[in-house]
Amino acid sequence: MSSISMALRACGVSPPFLMQVAGMPDTLTEDMDLSYRAFLRGWSARFAADVEAPAELPVSFTAYRRQQYRWARGSLECAMKYLPILWSGDFSFARKLQATFHLTGYLLHLLTVLLMLCYPFLLMIARQYPSLLSPIGFGFLMNILAIAPALYFIAAQHLLKRRWFLSLPVILLLSMFASGMALNTVRALIQIVKKEVVPFERTPKFGITQRSQSWQGNRYQIRFDVLVLLEALLGCLNLWSVWLAWNSGYYLMMIYAFFFAAGLFFFSGFTLYQSISTRLTIDPEPASP
Repeated sequence: MSSISMALRACGVSPPFLMQVAGMPDTLTEDMDLSYRAFLRGWSARFAADVEAPAELPVSFTAYRRQQYRWARGSLECAMKYLPILWSGDFSFARKLQATFHLTGYLLHLLTVLLMLCYPFLLMIARQYPSLLSPIGFGFLMNILAIAPALYFIAAQHLLKRRWFLSLPVILLLSMFASGMALNTVRALIQIVKKEVVPFERTPKFGITQRSQSWQGNRYQIRFDVLVLLEALLGCLNLWSVWLAWNSGYYLMMIYAFFFAAGLFFFSGFTLYQSISTRLTIDPEPASP
């Protein structure tokens, strides 16, 4: 049972209502699914931003990939399931827009991959048609799409009443790292379109409470994800875009392509490194009594 359903029970919501709201599970994010079902049934909630709950973050890149894949697939499944209902329903435009941004946030990764694939072709075409990538027009649209993830982080800092400009270096780094997870999200979207059924795979937890604790010798590990090889190839494509942009004088696009390459090499490289190191340091099977 999800944390949302347990919270509803604690508030006195009867099990029949839970069964009516929950329905058949058909998404990988049951808490988000249940929340939107409750909202469509007329319930409302208040977000307690000042309440903190202890949680364990993924300690390995492979575990983080699994978590982000599940969240991406689940939210996009909910988007396909509920956005048509929300936009055809009697809700305010502001609520419809908020729900759209909430459920489709991971589509930014799809746009990022499309940018990566388009950059080298646009740069080669721009040699004959320089106006194609002018600051006004298509080039402006490309720049907006490239900084879209950073805008999400800036909005989050603003809602937390923080001075986002003081966190600008961190925001830029997070945007760069987010590009390294783009293919992971696109894979989830492709599987949704192909209607592939996948099991719910939980994020491994190792009970790490102190920095001095080690997790690499734990037998609870995840198999190597071959997607990192495609990420490395995509990183090389972005380095080619960097070279083309440098020679063509499109330095802003060169910076974007370099950030994309750095994010892809960072995640694929560290995932490969951790996968190898964990298999070299894993504990042997315990002796039989």
